[in-house]
Amino acid sequence: MNKPGLKHTLRCSDSIGSLLLFNLNENRAPLHIKQENDTLQWTTCSDTLDYTINPEGSYYLYNGLIKAGLKVLVYSGDADAMVPITGTKFWLREFMEEYKRPVKRPWRPWVTHNQNVSGMVWEIEGLTFASIRGAGHMVPTDKPE
Repeated sequence: MNKPGLKHTLRCSDSIGSLLLFNLNENRAPLHIKQENDTLQWTTCSDTLDYTINPEGSYYLYNGLIKAGLKVLVYSGDADAMVPITGTKFWLREFMEEYKRPVKRPWRPWVTHNQNVSGMVWEIEGLTFASIRGAGHMVPTDKPE
């Protein structure tokens, strides 16, 4: 893929979709991202990232997104050793309690068009959590379908 200004580095994962989304000017403008000549190119796994750990992560953003009318999908590979599904379920329970968000549909299997169980799904008011059977930390790479 030879797009002008696109630095295609796949050091950590196959991230061509993200590279295209965040580095091509026609995609950057609607997202209010500076044009290529105004900023660094987006890449995965930067060695120069000045990162500060935020113990809240993005937890505090979800309630505002839901209140704004957005539907939120949280997903996790059920074989993820970096962020185990049990941890995600824990913070979702905390989220439900803190923001008074009831369960709309309980934890249950979800199936593909050929009736194979592909994971589990849990619907909370404004948010759906899905596990992806057999996927690790990089769900889109492990189970793109």
